[in-house]
Amino acid sequence: MIIFLYHLEYIMEKSVQMFLGIMAFYAILSFVLGPLLFYFFWKKSLKVAGYGFIVGSILSIILWLFFGEKMVMKTTS
Repeated sequence: MIIFLYHLEYIMEKSVQMFLGIMAFYAILSFVLGPLLFYFFWKKSLKVAGYGFIVGSILSIILWLFFGEKMVMKTTS
């Protein structure tokens, strides 16, 4: 697996690598960090964790629109 990932770096363009890294960060933010933060800092219920999912997803979209898209475009030029 490690050898595959090592060779994958040479196959993919820098913009694709940047895009995948940004999307991985947004997935962690939306599906892990948002729900965990809301769950542990509020009522410790699944309903509140769902709110964290929603807020994390909205934050990911906002970050993509203002920063992520520009970061990927910088690597193509």
